[in-house]
Amino acid sequence: MCIKAFLASVSDYSSLGYANLPYCKNDIYQLKYALIQGLKAKNDNITLLGEDENLPKDYFDMEFESFLSSCQEKDILLFYFSGHGNSGKLVLSDDTISINDVINQIKDCTSQRKIIILDCCHSGDFNFQQIAQLDNNTDINEFIGNGCAIMASCSAYETSGFHPRREMSLYTSF
Repeated sequence: MCIKAFLASVSDYSSLGYANLPYCKNDIYQLKYALIQGLKAKNDNITLLGEDENLPKDYFDMEFESFLSSCQEKDILLFYFSGHGNSGKLVLSDDTISINDVINQIKDCTSQRKIIILDCCHSGDFNFQQIAQLDNNTDINEFIGNGCAIMASCSAYETSGFHPRREMSLYTSF
């Protein structure tokens, strides 16, 4: 079992007319540091996108597909996004991607344990249909430790922001 992390940030929105977000790349660096230092994740198992502040959709799609195909059943999959969010979408440098599409792609991955962290405005604007149910026919060992946890920095109708004294998002700083 190992931690496999896909950490994506977007700071440059000049082609879409959104305000640039200069600190988003700091979020992926901080999260990477926390994973390596706190959870002993291996550097080779962490994919960083957006280090140059720009993240085009075609590059995101290609790297995300490659990342998902590398995950094994016993791996802990972590997906993290820092950038603009709008109306159920993650905003990349040149296009958007549906939060529900990302969730469904992750849900279909072979990894049994999945964590999704969305650090963007309106990040709670998604639908997740599969709620875990434990019945009398389920072996407790099959149930424990499997599934998908989704954490959003705000609701569908709220905005996120940056820490007042640190060059990173408020949500990630916690």
